[in-house]
Amino acid sequence: MAKTYQQLLDEARAAVPELSVDQVGAEMDKAEAPVVLDVREKEEFRDGHLPGALSIPRGFLEMLVEGQMPDKDRPVIAYCQSGVRSLFAGKILNPLYSLMVATEPLGDDLLRDIGLRDRQTFSDYRNLIIYGQRTADGRLAFGGRGAPYHWGSSIEDRFDINDGVHAELVRVLVDLFPQLSGYDITHRWGGPLGVSRDWRPSVTVDRDRGVSWAGGYVGDGVNTAHMAGQTLAELITGTTTERTSLPWVNHRWPKWEPEPFRFIGINAGLALAKSADKTEARTGRHSRKADLGLWLRGRNRQRI
Repeated sequence: MAKTYQQLLDEARAAVPELSVDQVGAEMDKAEAPVVLDVREKEEFRDGHLPGALSIPRGFLEMLVEGQMPDKDRPVIAYCQSGVRSLFAGKILNPLYSLMVATEPLGDDLLRDIGLRDRQTFSDYRNLIIYGQRTADGRLAFGGRGAPYHWGSSIEDRFDINDGVHAELVRVLVDLFPQLSGYDITHRWGGPLGVSRDWRPSVTVDRDRGVSWAGGYVGDGVNTAHMAGQTLAELITGTTTERTSLPWVNHRWPKWEPEPFRFIGINAGLALAKSADKTEARTGRHSRKADLGLWLRGRNRQRI
């Protein structure tokens, strides 16, 4: 059964903290003041707004916020006329962390020995995603998932480092390339990816509003963004190609579940992915736990 408007509103209030006028004033007086985000329509914004407020109408928040608010660590205070649009706006962005490590420079002979002489990228089909590439200065940069989702879609600098996940990345890296045993790991870092509920990118042209956007690449943005730009250009100019009929054209993202279901589902999905990898490595057969983990995280085995 579809949820009622009141149910959706109650869920948003449970997941998104609301501030009083005095609390907002106190936040704005801090040395590192939050971003003030006005999610009303442009006409309302022109009629009057808080000083320094950034205007992104609620209907375009998911598509425009990443480009206009690049600092994902900075707190955000969203407001509208009655508080409803800003409340729902707080439920949209869902950060999932991906962490990385990098080795010391390895030298051409070793990189040739492990098959990365020409700076190939690589991954495999384990459930907990990994990825790697040789860098321009001869290091091996290697990353993967496994970091937990934090309650309320929290983003903090300290989440970029996770000793357990980084240690596991090093273990997997040496397991894949035993020649790297004994070489130093000189860098480790991480950060959040903005992930839509269905993990699908979107390329959209809204002719009524005169706005176009593309996004939701979930870590695959290097070549995907290039193709999205081509697709946007074709859609805007009215050119029909194979790209303009792809499923991502005018795709609208569903919303993530409210807390605590979001927290439980995402982290349970990660735990199942880890367990499935161990089972599949031991038995050589597909684990049903992997399918359940993917479902909890809003994914399936069919990739776009």
